[in-house]
Amino acid sequence: ITALLIPGTFQLKSETGMDTMLQPSNDIFSDTKEYEEQFGAETTIVLIEAGVEDVFTSENLKILHEFEQQFLTHEGIQSIISPVTVLQIAKLEAIERGEATEEWIGDPLENQIFIQGVLYNFDDGSIRDEVKPLIPDDEHVMVTVRPVGNLPHNELLQVLLEMEEFFSDPEHQLENVEYTKVIGEVEMIEEISGCISDNLSWLLGLSMAVMAVILMLMFRVRWNLLSLFMVGIAALWTFGLMGYMGVGLSMTTMAVLPILIGIGIDYSIQFHNRYQEEVLQRKSVRKSIIASITLTFPVVAIALVATVIGFITLFISEVPMIQEFGKMLAVGVTFSFIIALFILHSIVHTVDKKLPAQKMGKASKSATLLFERLLSAAARLSLRYPIPILLIALLLGIAGGVADHRLPSKVDHEELMPQSSSVLKDIIELRDITGYEGEIRFIVKAEDVTSPDFLKWMKDLQDQIMEEYSDPVEIAMVNSPATVVSDKTGGIIPDEQSEIDAAFENTLGVYVDQIISGDRKMASLSFGITHMPMEDVQVIKEHIINNANPPDGVDIAPVCGLAMAATAVEAMVSKRFVMNLICMAAIFVILLIVYRRFTRALFTMIPVGLVIAWVSLCLYIGGIPLNTMSASLGVLVIGIGTEFIVLLLGRYEEERQHRDETPHDAMVVAISKTGRAIVTTALTTLGGFGVLIVSNFVLVRDFGIATTAGVVLCLISSMVVMPPLVVWWDTRIAHRLPENL
Repeated sequence: ITALLIPGTFQLKSETGMDTMLQPSNDIFSDTKEYEEQFGAETTIVLIEAGVEDVFTSENLKILHEFEQQFLTHEGIQSIISPVTVLQIAKLEAIERGEATEEWIGDPLENQIFIQGVLYNFDDGSIRDEVKPLIPDDEHVMVTVRPVGNLPHNELLQVLLEMEEFFSDPEHQLENVEYTKVIGEVEMIEEISGCISDNLSWLLGLSMAVMAVILMLMFRVRWNLLSLFMVGIAALWTFGLMGYMGVGLSMTTMAVLPILIGIGIDYSIQFHNRYQEEVLQRKSVRKSIIASITLTFPVVAIALVATVIGFITLFISEVPMIQEFGKMLAVGVTFSFIIALFILHSIVHTVDKKLPAQKMGKASKSATLLFERLLSAAARLSLRYPIPILLIALLLGIAGGVADHRLPSKVDHEELMPQSSSVLKDIIELRDITGYEGEIRFIVKAEDVTSPDFLKWMKDLQDQIMEEYSDPVEIAMVNSPATVVSDKTGGIIPDEQSEIDAAFENTLGVYVDQIISGDRKMASLSFGITHMPMEDVQVIKEHIINNANPPDGVDIAPVCGLAMAATAVEAMVSKRFVMNLICMAAIFVILLIVYRRFTRALFTMIPVGLVIAWVSLCLYIGGIPLNTMSASLGVLVIGIGTEFIVLLLGRYEEERQHRDETPHDAMVVAISKTGRAIVTTALTTLGGFGVLIVSNFVLVRDFGIATTAGVVLCLISSMVVMPPLVVWWDTRIAHRLPENL
């Protein structure tokens, strides 16, 4: 099986496009597709640092002309607006209006008198409105490139790289220019993906080393690293299968590996721990393996089912990469269980069957006796104070519930990626120059998007929005057909269609094509926003839609990058509570069917629910915000916490039924025996997740902090809160109630 699945790992491909964050059936996805088919994809900027006069020399204009000629024929480019574009269009318009002749203008790239006339107003020497979009200040000139809409992420990235190669070629070096940079949103997404992948790669190696050290120190059995080897095979199987299934590596699915290793190792540790325990009593490797499987399989299988149910709950998310995350984890832990059940026991039987069982028993006993005594003492202490422990747990849970509603979220890609990134620095520089970070775009449909009534409605809407977000300035610019017309007609929308048509005719055609479709039934409305968290982008987007009040026959909908990202973030973060609730309800039903006792299922879920609240409290106190990776933390906590508690309860019931122990003594034995494996699992998992904290990638670091806190609290809940609750109930209450309670 391993040999068959290894090639699948080489078929895994990174996926960073919006289709990993939104379902293709989502309205904003289909609206964006329609918008991009007409107006193209998000703009890529070629930023040139130089004075205007230095850029508009004949030599530099010829290089920019060559750039246009080369890339306008590129199948991935829809339009380019550069100084060359402006000059060539200005020449045609000047000839059409009779302001100049073909002979006088000649080559517009050579005629400096003509160039000066296009650039500057004659009365005050200021930059003309026609070219202001390309000249944001005295030290920079921009070329805007609009790729073809709906291109796959990899093709968009390739277009950007080809443009970078053009300007890095010595033959295309612009004279008297400080630098030329190509800046596009696709590059930031690629940078984030690459950073996560690189971080997780080296952190995974470090975490494996830490987990190996912990296993050698804490899990004092023969072949104590065997569990790590088993979960490594499970990870290989998982990613091999996912490669064949075409599941891509996104921001979340790349985090599957450390999580899978942290959670999946538990099954191997539980089986291996029980085997070593049975060797002490049975003095036979074969009988010990049979006993280990017979006694441990049912309990571990229940824990597996509960964990898988938790991960399957992620399928209710509207975000594809969260669904893939749940799918991979569900498959991965199942593989971990199968491998632990069959391969681990096969290896143990093969290597131990020729050794004297008595010798193995002595070695195991001497290595584990101290650990078990410590756990027994801790168990007796917690069982002595059930009510105070429960009250403290509930109070902290209530505080956590309150804190959860105040928990900040950090989903701004700029803040999550390494601050030393050159791509990030370029994006910040562009934002400082233009005065805004990006554009929230809207697709607007009507019978005629150039009619006076339509344009008056649009102008009223954008004026209202600009005023509302003017203090402090959160929206720095607006671009639409209404903007073009009002700029040409003294700030008003004329009542006469002829005046409107004249305004469009006097505007460079390349600009008009980016805001109005050829049949005049579709328009683009975009607002340039300053830097802000993605949650605020979502608020602004919703506010604009809610206040649009379009006339009859007019439809408006958000589209493109920022709007899609804000929608995806809303889907990730807003459904945390619903996912956690459904996950806990599903696991409760499964446990109720298995245990056939209401209180057993309830006493499993109460401590798990408390852990979710405790984690929120810890994150709130520590100032650790939620992000796109930790938004699914609740489901992970439910899976880990349920597994720990089910394993302990299984051993507790075994001690009561087969050895006729009192509730108190049965729980002490369960904690000392099974608890040893649980503590070892928790510590190895902590070692794996704890390493993520040293990452320079804020996204990975915060996820490491959140998951580390979750594992610690799951251990406390299962070993300190649940045992006294169950023992108190079974000792004082249970005998008075029907057996099924």
